Parts: sequence; C-alpha cells; structure tokens
Amino acid sequence: MHTPLLSRRASRIITGIVLLPVLALLPKCPLCIAVWLSAAGFGAGAAHALASGAVELAKVLVALALCILGAWLGRRVWRAAYAAGFSLWERQMKE
Repeated sequence: MHTPLLSRRASRIITGIVLLPVLALLPKCPLCIAVWLSAAGFGAGAAHALASGAVELAKVLVALALCILGAWLGRRVWRAAYAAGFSLWERQMKE
C-alpha cells in the first residue's frame, strides 16, 4: 500500500523540524557534556563520570545510524537494479 505523496512530505518535514533542533543542541564533546550536566545541577565528579558513559553511548548510536543508512542505501540500489531488470548473477553467468 502506497502512502500519498503529501503524507510522505509532511512526515519528512515534521521529522526535520523535530530532529534538527535536537541534534543542534546535543553536546558534541565530553567537556560539553560535563558542562551541560553541571548546568543541570550535577556535581563536577558526577558530570565527569556520566560524560564518559555518554560518549560511549554516542559512539554506539552513531554506529547504529551508519548501519541503518547502509541498509537503506543498499535497499535503494537493490530495488533500482531490480526495477531496471538488472541482476548481478545473470551478468556473472554470461561472462
């Protein structure tokens, strides 16, 4: 079942409106995380301990995002090749 074009555009716009400010406000380095946690009322020691864990969590999230992006791109390439009638196995068999 296909979703209407307007619905897809609206969901992309809403996603951009929600995610862009969140990404812009996320701290990007351990020192920035410590400053944010200190500003939220945590002590410097707690901020330091939480910052190192947050950096590890950010690495995992980035790796997950890259895997999702790779799967999405692979699916697009596969669907485009299938729609064009191109098969990797047929080409290898002809050679």
